Amino acid sequence: RRHLGQASKMLWFWVLFVREIYASDVDGVETARLYGNVNKYAYYFIDLMVGTPPQLTSVIVDTGSHLLAFPCGGCDQCGHHLEPAVDISKSSTAHWQHCNEVTRNENCQCSQDNRCKYSETYSEGSAISGHWFKDQVRIGDSFQNNTPVEVKMGCHDSENKLFYTQQANGIMGLAPVMPAAWANEAADPPEILSYLFRHKKHIDHRIFSLCVGEWGGLLTVGGPSSAY
Repeated sequence: RRHLGQASKMLWFWVLFVREIYASDVDGVETARLYGNVNKYAYYFIDLMVGTPPQLTSVIVDTGSHLLAFPCGGCDQCGHHLEPAVDISKSSTAHWQHCNEVTRNENCQCSQDNRCKYSETYSEGSAISGHWFKDQVRIGDSFQNNTPVEVKMGCHDSENKLFYTQQANGIMGLAPVMPAAWANEAADPPEILSYLFRHKKHIDHRIFSLCVGEWGGLLTVGGPSSAY
């Protein structure tokens, strides 16, 4: 029974892989594989290709937060994860977000070196902190061939507890960004979806879905895919 279970997982992987090759040709919709399992990992995660040339990293898909961040090279207070830390010095399209470059609507805690920094604490007690940067990102791995978009992301200087010990490198929050309590405004989508939704040529509609199974699943952005 154990061997049959492993064979079933491999068959499901190849079914998804073949479908994704077809789905990558569907205009207006992008898809990316989810990995993970609730019992073994306690989360699902996704691959991202970051920078030019692209570097592979992995991030937990979190529907309760909106931050996209992961360890970068030189982080002495970061754990050992599935992929090497992203080295943004090797990306020709990466640039730090400096305090004097932010727009009126952007939040920036200014560090001594004039870079915008972030810190976030999560409900189970773990925390991350670092600096913001922008670079080209595409969801999924190199086989899925999705469109790169420029996205604001966090580059960890420090992580602790579950962030330090987890296998996936970082986190990708998909919860809407709520406005201030006094503001009579609708919630905004999180950073990664905001940037994807702006690419009308590649994304038809401002919708996304998560399909999760016992092992893995699928993230779809832009509408339903006829390949599935």
